[in-house]
Amino acid sequence: MAAIQAYLCGYFFEKEAYMDTEEKQRTYLKKALLAILNKAQPQVRHILLVHGLVGKGSDANRRVQHLMSDQSHFYQWSGFSSTDEVERCMDALLDAEGGWCQDRGSGLWCFLVSVVLSRGSAAVGKDMDVTSSALIHEDGSGSLELCNLLLTGRAVSFTFNHDSSSHQRGYTSSTLVGILSGETNEEDDGDHVRTFATDPYYPSWVIHCNQKRYFSNVFMKKDLRKTFQQKKKLGGDITLEFVYWDCATEDDAIEVSVVVSSTGLLGKRRGVGSSSFVAKALLSIPQWADGTIDWCGNTPVRAP
Repeated sequence: MAAIQAYLCGYFFEKEAYMDTEEKQRTYLKKALLAILNKAQPQVRHILLVHGLVGKGSDANRRVQHLMSDQSHFYQWSGFSSTDEVERCMDALLDAEGGWCQDRGSGLWCFLVSVVLSRGSAAVGKDMDVTSSALIHEDGSGSLELCNLLLTGRAVSFTFNHDSSSHQRGYTSSTLVGILSGETNEEDDGDHVRTFATDPYYPSWVIHCNQKRYFSNVFMKKDLRKTFQQKKKLGGDITLEFVYWDCATEDDAIEVSVVVSSTGLLGKRRGVGSSSFVAKALLSIPQWADGTIDWCGNTPVRAP
């Protein structure tokens, strides 16, 4: 799930941690899941964690919906009195044989159900502005509303900064990790600002391709955003290094850079691979929208 991966990438490269890679991944996975739950439900007494079996295949969506309506099919834990209790329960779910981390198991589905039930099914439904929306599409792919639920705690249908005068709800504040889109859609009418989504606390973003119902990730191993504007004022070219990764495939992560010139001339050149959804997503960030993409010798990424 790209939203969870965005948290992991943000935490993983935040600072040096003296632990082996497996321990580091396990530690930051729990931290990511707890952060998502806390956004969906800040009051620990209302958090609900579940575990059960979800069938594989094309009918997985219907099975999850059945679990939501009939909770007798899985174990559940609720009534927590502290964050420590939630952490201990999650540790048990992650570490137990047959638990959330079991290969090809139901851990992801159970976590998603936990988030929805913790937020409250009715509240999730009210979050959505598009009445035809669903958290999971009929083909089993996740929706933008589901991604927003994991990123912000609210299953809103848009990613622009919320305007109280508009009936369409977006992001109400900056996020820990962000979301980018390289596509032109109904949000791109020139009136909406998306700085909450494009300028998160960690330099880690989900890339959303709406037409393909496709999510992937891009992140910085070292956060250079704070020094970017200062270096730009000093003149010369500035290179911002990113890593693109599609965790849903077995493809290796690839390096890609945004090169920005103080003269702004680079942005006027249409580089190789500039039509890639990854390039469009990276250049949708206002701070370096006048830059150009360097694929670092890699083949430009195309949406499947």
